[in-house]
Amino acid sequence: MKILYTSYYFPPDFRGGAEISAYNVAKEMIERGHEIHVLTRQTQADYDSDLTTHPEIRSKELPRELVDISTRKNVDKLLEKEDFDIVHAQSIFTSLGASRATQKHEVPFITSLRGYRLLDAMNLCYNFDPGKEDFNRDIWSTFKRAYNKYKYEKGAKSYLSPIVALYLEQYRRKELREMKKADMMIANSEYIKEKHKYLTDKNIERVYNSIDTELFKPRGSKGSRNQEKVKLLFVGRPKPEKGIETLLKALKQTDSHIELDIVGAEKPSKWVYKAIEQNDVSDKVNYLGRKPFKKLPKYYNNTDIVIFPSEWQEPFGRISIEAMACGKPVIGSEVGGIPETIIDEKTGLLFKPGNAEELAEKITYLAENLDKREELGKEARKRAVKKFSAENIANQQIKTYQKLLD
Repeated sequence: MKILYTSYYFPPDFRGGAEISAYNVAKEMIERGHEIHVLTRQTQADYDSDLTTHPEIRSKELPRELVDISTRKNVDKLLEKEDFDIVHAQSIFTSLGASRATQKHEVPFITSLRGYRLLDAMNLCYNFDPGKEDFNRDIWSTFKRAYNKYKYEKGAKSYLSPIVALYLEQYRRKELREMKKADMMIANSEYIKEKHKYLTDKNIERVYNSIDTELFKPRGSKGSRNQEKVKLLFVGRPKPEKGIETLLKALKQTDSHIELDIVGAEKPSKWVYKAIEQNDVSDKVNYLGRKPFKKLPKYYNNTDIVIFPSEWQEPFGRISIEAMACGKPVIGSEVGGIPETIIDEKTGLLFKPGNAEELAEKITYLAENLDKREELGKEARKRAVKKFSAENIANQQIKTYQKLLD
């Protein structure tokens, strides 16, 4: 097969798990003899030589309409020169333009669903009530989510949130109309599939995000080097929806020998520091800043327990599979797609989102039980390799393509 991926960001120029997963699968497909082209944004990034990369889309992501025009023009140009079997929009920003170009050339079009952009203008179906779903699409609900999203970021963003919401809502409606024409949608979890299934009478397939189990694997240390300490690790943006406040409240209720490392943004917001002070855990928190993606396995391997306390409806939960692949038990919130990655009591533990007391109990239980941590870690590694490895996910991806082409 000859496949054209469209992805506004693509490794090594990437923002999140969507692009990493697409890259992993592309590499595996190439090894199986398939040809992968990637249309991405204009950049000087040093792309993988195994991929045929076309960095041609305009480099500014706003306004979205200009990204659509640029994407459509470049997909059209590629389809005139090359015979592709499928065009697959892998991540946000490129779907609408790619869809319109494929209709002209009558080439099958697939869009990946790795979030809520078709359901919520803010792509954040969350109203800051832990674990609660908020898919109301009236304009006042959209305004509320926009305000909630930006109120922690002082300055213009919070004041301009209604304007941002109106602009993104009109764009969401336009994209939704277009994506209903897709020949197939691919959801990255059963949860996302369920939330989108009413959108189309065509196939929605579930293909999980992938992970490189050779990069993310157990190495050397079985945890923190200081055996008198038990290390917890939080990886990700320290944002309200990620449950960082709940984690700090839980940390306050644990023994003094339990410490938390935070790997995330270069510098946390003021409210994070305030939450640390309010919970009196300054001596138990180590803020390590942002780390390069390929360095993350080191931090997973040098911890004892990974905490994934998200409070919004995580579409999938990449942190879970990264930690699991490194042989670490994960304590994750029972929300969104996270329960599809963690098997409670077998590869990790689940707790109710926003429940600091329950999280503290789970942390204390694993901190005091080394044998249980090792047992969960071994099973976690097995599950990551069997269920989420790039090899396995590539096999599933190929089957979905063949289903569309047959």
